[in-house]
Amino acid sequence: MVEDLAETVEWYEDVFDASVEATLPEDDEDKWWAQIAIGDASLMFQERHSLTEKIPALDGAPVGGSLALYLDVDDAEGLRDDLADAGVDIVEDLHETDFGWEQFAIEDCNGYVLWFGEKLEDEESLDIGRRHRSLVRRHHG
Repeated sequence: MVEDLAETVEWYEDVFDASVEATLPEDDEDKWWAQIAIGDASLMFQERHSLTEKIPALDGAPVGGSLALYLDVDDAEGLRDDLADAGVDIVEDLHETDFGWEQFAIEDCNGYVLWFGEKLEDEESLDIGRRHRSLVRRHHG
């Protein structure tokens, strides 16, 4: 949920070179929903007024804050440096975890936290994220 969809999309385009995959409505200037792509990751955003019509329980809920998105990357340090150079708010600096990953976190223009992590080449590093999905498996029949 976002307050200003156009501002959000522009921020992701500027910061991550994101591309817009779809919007609703498609041709109207007053868009209230958008799906963007950052590499092979897709994110969807919907303006508050539209989303609270569909899900009244969100009425009055704060935007941002308690939701943290996690994205696997191949070069956490390089991405952190690029984002810092672009003036993005780094809320947790690059550090090595006790499970063998380098991670850092930023805050987007809505107050959402985005974590980025890179698995280190270490035999002690745990296989998590896109590299190993043992908890959820999809079966195609």
